[in-house]
Amino acid sequence: MSKIFLSHASPDSPTAQAVAEWLAANGWDNYFLDFSQDGGISPGERWQEALKKAADRCEAVIFLLSPAWRDSRWCVAEYLLAKQLGKAIFGVLIEPTPFDTLPADMAPEWQICDLVAGDEREYFQVHEDGVFPPTAVSLSAQGLARLKHGLQQAGLDAATFPWPLASDPKRRPYRGLRALDIIDAAVFFGRDAVLVRALDKLRSLRQQGVDRLFVILGASGAGKSSFLRAGLLPRLARDDRHFFPLPVIRPEQTAISGATGLAVSIEAAFQRLGVRKNLGDICDKLDEPQGFTAILDELRVRAHTRIAVHTTPPSSRQGMPGPSARDGNQPISPTLLITIDQGEELFGADDGGQENQRLLAMLREVVTVGADPKWLGSNEASPQECLHGNGYDGAPSSPEMNEVVPINPSVMGTLRFAHPTSLPTASAQTNDAASERPIILIAIRSDSYERLQTDPHLKGIEQTLFSLPPLPREEYKEIIEGPPARQSATGKKQGAAGEKPWVEPALIQQLIQDAPGRPMPCRCWPSPWSGCLSTMAAMGTCYSQSTKNSVGPAALSRQPSSPPSSNPMTSP
Repeated sequence: MSKIFLSHASPDSPTAQAVAEWLAANGWDNYFLDFSQDGGISPGERWQEALKKAADRCEAVIFLLSPAWRDSRWCVAEYLLAKQLGKAIFGVLIEPTPFDTLPADMAPEWQICDLVAGDEREYFQVHEDGVFPPTAVSLSAQGLARLKHGLQQAGLDAATFPWPLASDPKRRPYRGLRALDIIDAAVFFGRDAVLVRALDKLRSLRQQGVDRLFVILGASGAGKSSFLRAGLLPRLARDDRHFFPLPVIRPEQTAISGATGLAVSIEAAFQRLGVRKNLGDICDKLDEPQGFTAILDELRVRAHTRIAVHTTPPSSRQGMPGPSARDGNQPISPTLLITIDQGEELFGADDGGQENQRLLAMLREVVTVGADPKWLGSNEASPQECLHGNGYDGAPSSPEMNEVVPINPSVMGTLRFAHPTSLPTASAQTNDAASERPIILIAIRSDSYERLQTDPHLKGIEQTLFSLPPLPREEYKEIIEGPPARQSATGKKQGAAGEKPWVEPALIQQLIQDAPGRPMPCRCWPSPWSGCLSTMAAMGTCYSQSTKNSVGPAALSRQPSSPPSSNPMTSP
């Protein structure tokens, strides 16, 4: 189960406890909050060690911002560690604190949720033996509602996605041997730790602005397509302040003009932004020199405009309130994600065809283009006007902040605190510089990776490899029980008797018992010709029976004992 980490200064312990109780009451009962001194180790040291150990399970970090937090070196170091690890960050204001005294990139990058302002309040009576006496705490109800929405949007849990779908209310929660797609995010179960690692890595790539090729590598049948489409992309799409994923490209033999090619992906991306583009015009533009780069520039500008503070509804900003114009903070530009599924098709017979080779050349063009930022917004200023040396100049708000808090230079260089007049513009612009070039996501079979690694079009481009192992046995139960549990949670009725779908425990145990000793793929269970049940196919068949809602041992007798015509294990 994923954790939420709370970072707070010691004087704010009562408020931290109140926020923790609010989290538990709203379903986030697995959190880390450290008060006590233990064996001479400071809470800051213990907090950082705990975050490192739980990195694969931590889906978000909440920073309780106050003057005491700002002036604490440990708290600022916790922020830097969370950012270095690529964590989703929520800044929560619990006392009035000027934005220009916070870490320079916090307000424009992550925005701030205000639990101070507002007449409607929620009240808490908290205490912690040996730490603080009984204390009354009051928090803004509006701010808590926004924080709740933001945490739901940032969450990994399938329950945070709608089901059943308004566009396809009869869609089956089991997809048989087909890969799950983006609209199936609500029934994608398992892989939580792997999802956390992938999301953290992509956030880090975005911040660093160096590597721009992210390769998801896995054996045939490991579930790469489902992981990419139903796991990773829906969660990245919700974080639209930082990412704008283009619809998935599947190369086949016509990676540009095909039905699942680049041109169709671009057309659909513009449609998402409310812009209609003619497919023929897109293809013509792609034929022009630097045409692909120009298209991506337009997409980036439009995506940036969509999240502008005064034109975007709260639901599109992770539920977090944006700073007002008087704060001087400009929204950052999201990084475009160009996603290719079944990347081995780029290197099929005859090198995958002319269009596939041309696509590789175009990808090289857009990831190696110079990163001079095209500043968006009205308050333009050059980096030379705002930045000096490795940090910001300006008077610190407290003596302790004269010191630079070091961090891995490949991530942030060093942190200083900015002069109020230069902080927001400088920070927003440096973030734009990092996000200008797109990130390319390619899911490819392990046995085809050498072709990608040695392709001359990608020579010299640094690649970040992300290994997707077969689904471990301990997650089998979750992916069987999850979809019908999600179906039940919606209250949707199935069958003449009006019963909700479920899976008999005897079948679950039988499936796990019959599975081979090796880890199995995400979508495909033991193959029919080994005398076992292909679970996802069986679930799809049984679920379609209008007269029987439970999936029980009788399903075993309905499965074929001979191999199917095509090997499901070759599906990604």
